[in-house]
Amino acid sequence: MTIEQQATYLQIIEDDFTGMKNMLDDIRLKITQYPVYTQLAFISPLKNMIFEAWSDSCDENNEFLNKADCGDDSIKI
Repeated sequence: MTIEQQATYLQIIEDDFTGMKNMLDDIRLKITQYPVYTQLAFISPLKNMIFEAWSDSCDENNEFLNKADCGDDSIKI
């Protein structure tokens, strides 16, 4: 992968995270019309999934992050 390709992919990743943050903010606004217990039940699976992803990213020995074969992303100059 070239430096330019890597920069493009890094921008895609940044854009995806920004999009996900915006969607979470939008979800928060849209569910406020529902009862509190309904809101809590609705966000519970989201919260669990985000916690698991966060926990995996904090684990330096995470098997997926360290051993996944998702292609060669070494930079060729």
